Amino acid sequence: MCNFKQIRLFFLFCSLITAPAYSQKYYTFFLKDSVVASYENYYESLRKKTDNYRDEFVDTLEIKGKEFYFRRSPLSLKRGYTNIFPICTISTGLTPIGHKGYTVRWLVRHDSLFIKNIYPDYKGYGRGDIEYQPLDTIESRFEAFTGCVYKNHLLHIDWISGEFGIFQINPNAPPRGTSITQKDPEQGKVRLWCEVWKDEYLGAPMLLKIKNGKVVKMKKDKRKHKD
Repeated sequence: MCNFKQIRLFFLFCSLITAPAYSQKYYTFFLKDSVVASYENYYESLRKKTDNYRDEFVDTLEIKGKEFYFRRSPLSLKRGYTNIFPICTISTGLTPIGHKGYTVRWLVRHDSLFIKNIYPDYKGYGRGDIEYQPLDTIESRFEAFTGCVYKNHLLHIDWISGEFGIFQINPNAPPRGTSITQKDPEQGKVRLWCEVWKDEYLGAPMLLKIKNGKVVKMKKDKRKHKD
């Protein structure tokens, strides 16, 4: 049984790693900046060491009527992108690579980059730890994080600059398959199922160059180390 001293130490530990949530209605909390920085620095170093890196849960991009998938979220440029929503539980294990508690659907309109939709990783769905958030709460959280203001439910983020790898097909989707026929010395012709994955399935990787929230170039990604 825990004694009084152990109980005090437990609450001291919680106070050190957490900060008050915007609302105590759901008894949730945010991680403190120092903890968030350590977490995000770890995945940033992992990303730089990994060829053909991609987030575990990818953001989508809508441009000229076509859909693409970001290797990494443009929001990862700013510290704290994994702490926009309060979490509900303390976990001793690391979350999946690039997991930030939500995914974003981006839209390019007149060459400007907007956040169109935000999908929090709600509790009860997969690894979700987030309680339900009304739309106005979601938008206010992203305005606070980005320092930008929504207009007609679109959020233009004018500080995003950099090069971002994008896929033509969701890299985390189940692999497609095809049947091929091979000759077997004992069984004759045998039909086998073969995965179509890397190049054929994902299509040619593309590179999106963004400067101050505007798309300035989109071309084939010929970098050796992608993101």
